[in-house]
Amino acid sequence: MTKTIFKILSDENFIDLNMIQFGYEEVTPLKSFGPTKRNHFLFHYIINGKGKLISDNDKGETITYDLEAGQGFLLYPQQTNYYVADSEEPWTYMWVEFDGMKAREICLITGLTFNQPIYEASNKKGSMSVKNELLYLIEHKENAPLELMGHLYLLLSNLIGTSINRKEKSGNNMLEFYLHEARVFIEQNYHRDISAEDVAHVCNLSRVYLSKIFKSKFNTTLQEFIIQFRMSKAQELLKTTDYSVTKISEMVGYQNAFNFSRAFKKITGISPRDWRIKNSIIQL
Repeated sequence: MTKTIFKILSDENFIDLNMIQFGYEEVTPLKSFGPTKRNHFLFHYIINGKGKLISDNDKGETITYDLEAGQGFLLYPQQTNYYVADSEEPWTYMWVEFDGMKAREICLITGLTFNQPIYEASNKKGSMSVKNELLYLIEHKENAPLELMGHLYLLLSNLIGTSINRKEKSGNNMLEFYLHEARVFIEQNYHRDISAEDVAHVCNLSRVYLSKIFKSKFNTTLQEFIIQFRMSKAQELLKTTDYSVTKISEMVGYQNAFNFSRAFKKITGISPRDWRIKNSIIQL
């Protein structure tokens, strides 16, 4: 029989970090969760037993991780994950779900990323320090939210201090982080009416500063990058479908087909219809 203890916190409106819930579970053999995407960060620490995490990396590749007591794993927002308990030695774990304006930056420093979600401590004492902070939350779940938040900070501090994959907070790391966040947002939302301002807002940066980062990395402004990405998607649709130019313009985020055609011609030198005639792989 599964034993579960958990606490859901009301919205306390903390800005930098906000704890959503935490809990403890003794999982039955082969019990699984997912595959699913979550809206917040979710960290698990394995107290005993074994299990598997199956997680997508930032290239969309599916990776399987075998996990055991003393390890942990971090699930990112909008990342597809599936995890399952071992058939003979099912795991028991604790978890904490959190978010906030500084959450991604802190997680980046721990070294737990889309591509490397597994926590391993540099020594046993380090692993115990992470375990003890989670145990404190479980054992004091009725304490004041502000006190519980303090222990979330201590937990994350211990993750940073003990993780073998810890990243030093450097300017280059943060620039790459912002570029990654911006590109993921564009890739997931190009079909909507998004602007450079929207992308900058997601990254918690000014539009001017983020555009400078794009210019130094890709030799193009942020707005130009969005347009070029949309045009590459439009070319795929023109080449592989018989959708009308108007429909394709809507599918890549343009509300006006004329504006789309003008932008397309500026990038390619010819109109969408002429480009399709030259490149289509289907019989029109």
